[in-house]
Amino acid sequence: MSKLISTYDALRFPILPKKTYLKYQAKRATNRQEHELALLPHIVPRNCNAIDGGAHKGIYSYYLSKLCQNVEAFEPNPTMYNYLKAAVPKNVNTYEVALSDKPGPATFHLPTSPGRFHHTQGSLMDVSGDTGAATIDVEVKTLDSYQLSNIGFLKLDLEGYELPALKGAANLIERDRPVVLAEATGIGSSSPDELVDYMLDSGYIALVYNEGRLLHYGKNPNTKITHNCIFLPE
Repeated sequence: MSKLISTYDALRFPILPKKTYLKYQAKRATNRQEHELALLPHIVPRNCNAIDGGAHKGIYSYYLSKLCQNVEAFEPNPTMYNYLKAAVPKNVNTYEVALSDKPGPATFHLPTSPGRFHHTQGSLMDVSGDTGAATIDVEVKTLDSYQLSNIGFLKLDLEGYELPALKGAANLIERDRPVVLAEATGIGSSSPDELVDYMLDSGYIALVYNEGRLLHYGKNPNTKITHNCIFLPE
């Protein structure tokens, strides 16, 4: 399938210029759902470059572009990629590829329900469920295969492929020691604890956002991973 857009999406996506709509969506996300966006000015090192893995429409790329010299944004969903490429600021470079620990061709799955695609849930995993999924052939690469340098911040929201993508960035992580923000919901073949253990073994400490507070995971016995983890190099 070459065009992953439904009538619902065609009506929902605005007439406004994409750059203007991205600014609106970014502000809306900060106010409503992505608490970590408000933390970016405090955890993103200055005078560095950033990676936005699973960039979707570019909300994180938009904010990171204001804090970093350059942003490298990766998005395999062709509908979201076309939007991303048209909307992001000039210092954001875009790549229509998926990230993992092994390069090659793969199938991207996009859950569906009657009359619409669920773009925020697209994954390299089979996420068809009861309502099915559209599929499209995509290219997979590792972050280590790119000539990226001075990476101070790495964000990954890959619907279950965060750990493979981290393994595919092992050299980059060892060299640049970026702050890492990764979704850890337990979707996919690895559990949140496996992802955290991998980063702890890589010389990081883990922080989680729980009920309005940023807590040190492991030192607070009641701390639960509900969505994202922040990893700071020791």
